[in-house]
Parts: sequence; C-alpha cells; structure tokens
Amino acid sequence: GTRGAQVMCGALVAITGAEYAVSPSAMWRDVLPTRAHRWVMQQNAPVRALDCTWVTPATQSVPWLTDGRVTFPQDPNSDCAEPDLPLKLAANRFTHLVVPRGTPEGQRFTDSPPAGVRTAARFRDGHVFEITAARPEIYTATMRGFHPRERDAGGSWQWMGADASWTVINTTNRPFLATLHVELTAMHHSRRLDVLMDGRHIQSIVVDQSRRSYRLGPLSVMPGPHELLFHAIDRPTVPDDVNGNGDRRALSFEFRAWAWTVMSEQS
Repeated sequence: GTRGAQVMCGALVAITGAEYAVSPSAMWRDVLPTRAHRWVMQQNAPVRALDCTWVTPATQSVPWLTDGRVTFPQDPNSDCAEPDLPLKLAANRFTHLVVPRGTPEGQRFTDSPPAGVRTAARFRDGHVFEITAARPEIYTATMRGFHPRERDAGGSWQWMGADASWTVINTTNRPFLATLHVELTAMHHSRRLDVLMDGRHIQSIVVDQSRRSYRLGPLSVMPGPHELLFHAIDRPTVPDDVNGNGDRRALSFEFRAWAWTVMSEQS
C-alpha cells in the first residue's frame, strides 16, 4: 500500500521487536554457589582451593565449572575441622580454602582461624582463606575407623572403637625420627592403648578419663606413606550402658588436637 501504511507497519514491527526482545544480560545466570567461588575464578595467579562444603546435587558440578580450581574433600572421612588441616592442604599443594557462611566450619574459621591460614576475601555468603603454612615434613593424610566428628564450644573430637588408624606421610626423601603429641580421653575409665606403625609395635600407654596430651614416639619414619594403628587393649564401652543416654556406640578413646615434631634425621 501507501507510504503511510508502510510506515505504520514498520512501526508495529519495531514495537513488536522491542516488546519480545530479550536483553543479553537476562539470558544468563551465575551458576557458582557463592561470591567466594567467583573471587577464586577472578584471580590471575594459579589457584587450587578446597571447598569446605559437603557435595550435593547443587554443588557437584563446581569442580567442572571452575576448571578444577575448586575441589571437594576426596576422603569421605575428612572434613575441614581436622586439627592439622592447613598442613594437610599445604602438603597437597592447595593455595586457598573456601568456607561457606552458616556452617560449623565457617563459624570456626571466622571466630578463630587456625595457624597456617589468613583471610584473603570476605563475603556475606562465604570466606576465602589463603594457605600460609609451609609444606610439612610429616602429616596425617587420612583417618580410618573413627566415628563422625563431634563439636562443642571448646573444639571438636572423634571417638574410636576397638581399632582405628591413620595414614601418615613423610613428604621428604629422607628418613627421620618424629614424635606425635595427641590429646586423648578414655571412655568411662582409664584404658590401655597400643600403637603400631606398619604392623610393628611402637608403644603402649595408659590413657586417663580426663583429657590430656600424650607423647608417642620417637617413631622412625621412612619417606612415603605409613599406617599408624591405634588398638584398644580393653573392651570398648557402650555409653548407654553407663548413663542411659541412648548412645549405643562401642567407644574407647576420644581424639582431639595433635601435632607432629621432626626430631632428627635417621642415619
């Protein structure tokens, strides 16, 4: 038709396009869980971060989305409340730790960050900590035979039954002597504990019902991984049988904080 009709049709098309067009910014959404994760991805320097969150369907794609910059604990018995976590992360070449807010780990790191980390970034939904600990000569890599970690205002702990073990790693290329100081408590009464390394008996101690630190060793530690076995000589006790609290676990020793000390090189 007429020129006026053509102008009118053109105007209608323009209005329709404007009405149904989608802004590019409205076509995407952020798939990373927190701003702390986004901070990790914005760094130019190489970053390898551990995420202190249990893997869920909503977060299981985070390692892929971050191209491996952020990973979750691989050991199902591991958690971010372990006493020597900074040393463990340093030994495995991690540079950062991502701690979501509103979790026990988040509260712990916010209230009193352990030695070996420092705050790198703080957000409403999470914090990022830089690992400052030096790579340790020896550390506890994995723990087996322990019940899930428990917490209170004074810290965290794990109970063992009749037997439990650690995988201990000498990260150097030389043998040395090392000692272990570990806080222990015996269930209900004093108990005897045998300590073995790689199947060889190292030491027997009597652990009191009140918590205190015990010195184990010196231990001769060759380069590489070793099994440190804890064996309860006395039969574990079921708490419910003692105080009727409903806890039917068979418990012997409570493990809290520990620290390794390298004494000297072994000839």
